[in-house]
Amino acid sequence: MVEFIKKANEVTRSIRTRFVASIILAVLTAGTVFASSSISYSVTVYDDEQEIKVVTYRNEAEDVLAQAEITLKDGDKLDLSKFVSGKTSTITVYRAHSVVVTDSDGRTTALTVAGTVKDAIDAAGIELNEKDILNYSLDRVLTENMGISVLREMNLNIVADGQTISMPIAALTVKQALEVANITLGENDEVSPSLDSFVKEGDTIKVYRVTYTEGTVKEAVAYKTEIQKCNTMYTNESEVIQKGVNGEREVTYKYKVVDGVVSSKEELSSTTLVEPINQIKKVGTKKYYKKITLKTNSAISTLGTPDWIQFDENKLPTNYKSIIEGKAVSYTGGGHTATGKAVQPGYVAVNPNQIPYGTKMYIVSLDGSYVYGYCEAQDTGGFAKKGTYTVDLYMNSMEECRAWGCRNVRIYIF
Repeated sequence: MVEFIKKANEVTRSIRTRFVASIILAVLTAGTVFASSSISYSVTVYDDEQEIKVVTYRNEAEDVLAQAEITLKDGDKLDLSKFVSGKTSTITVYRAHSVVVTDSDGRTTALTVAGTVKDAIDAAGIELNEKDILNYSLDRVLTENMGISVLREMNLNIVADGQTISMPIAALTVKQALEVANITLGENDEVSPSLDSFVKEGDTIKVYRVTYTEGTVKEAVAYKTEIQKCNTMYTNESEVIQKGVNGEREVTYKYKVVDGVVSSKEELSSTTLVEPINQIKKVGTKKYYKKITLKTNSAISTLGTPDWIQFDENKLPTNYKSIIEGKAVSYTGGGHTATGKAVQPGYVAVNPNQIPYGTKMYIVSLDGSYVYGYCEAQDTGGFAKKGTYTVDLYMNSMEECRAWGCRNVRIYIF
């Protein structure tokens, strides 16, 4: 019995020992887990130009970004190359931006890309050479509306100060090429092509040195010609009745001097020293008509010539008001005129809009072969609407009409 009790006590002690050990182990294990999950670390998040410090217990980068309240959008790029879970490290967020990449050939590419300048260059499909120059470093982080220029080395000719410089230059524009060549422009200097023009292989850039000077000189002042109209002289006649004399003035100019040569001038002020005397010229207004030599004195018109008509030695009227030259045809056949008179040689058909009814005239052919003579505008015809002839002359017979045909005539209007 005693022996049984002893063994029971030993078993109880053994169980109690193992239970306590288990409790101690569990407590120690829980403490270890608690200690492990309570270790924090620092992560620096670079979001474009913004720097965010995060102290975190989280192990995944996505969770760290969520703690920093950073959300990625379409096109954004995440760089985790320097992130180590549980250790001080960094996470870089590249935001997508609209940028423009311009090559030396003037080709411009607009695109939306995230990352650095190198990412933009690659996205634009541009291969860089060893001597190419960029306006930003390749590792520069992209920003919104960034303009990236690739300057390629090319052979350019620069003409300046009487010399021509030929050299390889990495430049995008004329201005950049001049800067590389150490050519300084003066305040008024001019460049061709313009400074903002793109350059390409083999281009020639010309620099013009420009200065401005002032000077005073004496100049002649040209006289003017006054015209006096004279109705007794023909249009091909003129007469100077007072000779013109130049005056003189003193003028101050601003001169533009390009590469040592005056290229233009601007008048700044002037003083008249001697007034010019104008020329007076008399010019005829009387229309000149070619001389007609009559080959006959026999008139076709039966109206007779009034005594008030005056004639020159060539048997042509002199006291007319005006002259019309045109084409004349003829007609016959009897009847009455548009004004109600019985037709007869001497009553002429006209366009009343040009020659009113009742107008008194004297008509001869320009070749001098016919004299229709004194006549009056009393009729009209279809030609007036067509505008093909000036007058239609009435004849006594068809034979006379055929002989007349269509002739150029001179019509003296009274």
